[in-house]
Amino acid sequence: MEKYLIVLDLDNTLLHSDKSISDNSKAILEKCQKLGCKIVVNTARSYIRTIDFAKQINADYICSFNGNFVCDKYDNIIYYNHIPENSSRAVIEEISKYTKHIVNEGLYASFCIDKEDVDFVDSKFASLNFVKNLQSCKLILKCKNEEYTSIKSITENYNLSITFMSEKNTARILPKDTDKWTGIQKIKQHLKQEYKVIAFGDDITDLETLSNADIGVRMKNSTSELIEKISFSTSSNNDDGVARFLCHYFNLEQESINYDNVKILDCSLRDGGHLNESKFGYDIIKGFIEKLALARTDIIEIGFLQDCNFDKDCAIYPTVEDAEKILQSIDCQKSIISLLTQVDKFDISRLKKCSGKVKMIRVSFHSNYIDLGMQYCEEVKKKGYICSVNPINFSHYSNEQVVELISKVNKINPDIFSIVDTFGVLLNKDFRNKLNLINHLLNQKISRGIHLHENLNLAFSSAQTLIDTNSFDGDIVIDTSVAGMGRAPGNLKTEFLEYYINNSTQTSRYEMEYIYSLMENEIERLKSTLNWENNFAYGISAFEKVHRTYAEYLLKKGLSLKEIERLIKLIPVEKKGRFDDKIIEAIYQRH
Repeated sequence: MEKYLIVLDLDNTLLHSDKSISDNSKAILEKCQKLGCKIVVNTARSYIRTIDFAKQINADYICSFNGNFVCDKYDNIIYYNHIPENSSRAVIEEISKYTKHIVNEGLYASFCIDKEDVDFVDSKFASLNFVKNLQSCKLILKCKNEEYTSIKSITENYNLSITFMSEKNTARILPKDTDKWTGIQKIKQHLKQEYKVIAFGDDITDLETLSNADIGVRMKNSTSELIEKISFSTSSNNDDGVARFLCHYFNLEQESINYDNVKILDCSLRDGGHLNESKFGYDIIKGFIEKLALARTDIIEIGFLQDCNFDKDCAIYPTVEDAEKILQSIDCQKSIISLLTQVDKFDISRLKKCSGKVKMIRVSFHSNYIDLGMQYCEEVKKKGYICSVNPINFSHYSNEQVVELISKVNKINPDIFSIVDTFGVLLNKDFRNKLNLINHLLNQKISRGIHLHENLNLAFSSAQTLIDTNSFDGDIVIDTSVAGMGRAPGNLKTEFLEYYINNSTQTSRYEMEYIYSLMENEIERLKSTLNWENNFAYGISAFEKVHRTYAEYLLKKGLSLKEIERLIKLIPVEKKGRFDDKIIEAIYQRH
């Protein structure tokens, strides 16, 4: 990874309006340092008024007084530039004679590092006689726009520079040819290594730094002068704009995600049953359960619990006891076995106590059966099962209906509440709105779940959104099905999400070879009579960030998904973005 200096202005940039640094900003900056970045505080403040903030973020360097005083975290001075004493006194005298306004408004002087800043002096300049050995890195004075030109000519006579900030009616007097960027250059020279610079600021004093940095970023709350000149922007200081930008730039969000509480619930046999009235055949039903269990899929939903006659070839069961018949010879210890019941299709009084391999009952209901749904959930809990609330077509609930439903859900305190997008209508913004409302209303200890259909091809994106909002106490339960098998046009694909979690955690949490086997055997058998598409080779190419034509090329070779995955991982980084038939053929021949 390239080395970076992260250069931070303080006021209106890193600091909130109350002069605090958020815990989030501290955490993100710490992660950046772990990546090898060095943190630089770059401020107009004096050293003394900077040091406490620098310590809060463990800054590697302090660049204070607009670049005129630079030191490292151990107080080793790297650069020190100041206005000569005679010049300071002479400038003060001339300005005091020039305009009474400045005298009345006061003059502010920043002194050398062993003294605290002198605050605005409201009395006559004669009162400044207490200042001895005046060696200022910076002088700040209040002035009006019409006074600036004359004051500027005075400073030029003493080979000093002056910067006027009209929005603050403030002028800063500095040694000639010095600004905040000067201090950053001194740090780069000191490091004797090549560092790229990412810099943040909010006003015109940050212009040189932002303009010269490799990436210069202004805050949303920047002055109009800076907005006109700097195009890159981030959120405001009060919205942790610095942390937000760095989080995205260095892809830090994933690092903070806890995937341990993300649970995949495969509902292939239940939702896929809509395609063929659940008449899969005994061998296929058993094959699904066995391979999903071997893959260590967290939760396996084996079908419906419904008032009917038992048929071993059908994934609809009249009792839990009947459902457990097919589980007798299957090792399910690493998976939770679930059934789903709809309140108007099953007599809950027939539910036996939980004592076998079926550990979870999911309760679904239409909006006109909410109270009955709650009664079913209470009975499920009473019988000792993990209870999940699955309101049908929840995506169409109004906010008022959501509030009413959640108030009832909180009273019965189920294990899981699921956002069920029955008709696949939730756009990203709509899903986020629903999710934010749920997270605000729902008891924090209740796990969040989602059931999504692929009408808009957004299921995978929505699943990531839910994972990213992992800020509650419970688990995240995400419904999937192998090859997306389910009511047209299908569901979020099990293989996508299991591969994604493996990739994100750099583990083999899920044994993908069993999912591949399931897709290449049971799924292929079903596809002879049921019509849906399976292109997960393209999914593998997307996860590995290679050109999709590589997947097409290997598919034509008749390779298995496991072999395609293995070969795609061997493509050199520099060849991933553009298809090269010679490279992939050579890999194919060698391996």
